[in-house]
Amino acid sequence: MEINRLSEGYFRGCDELHEIANRLYEAVHESNGEPIVDPERVAKITANAMREIRWNVDFIRDMAREYHEEASK
Repeated sequence: MEINRLSEGYFRGCDELHEIANRLYEAVHESNGEPIVDPERVAKITANAMREIRWNVDFIRDMAREYHEEASK
């Protein structure tokens, strides 16, 4: 893997993390702009966001691991 591909992978992962944060902010608000106050609803919304966050963080780690393994050959 070339270093540029590693950087592009980092960008994709981080860019998606920003998008997740934006979607989370929207998701914890009602359509009228009021924040959701039901803790159970917020827990479900945040649990879904955390799954997406973990996936993207793992993607970034995997890119680094793959680059390191290829560079070590």
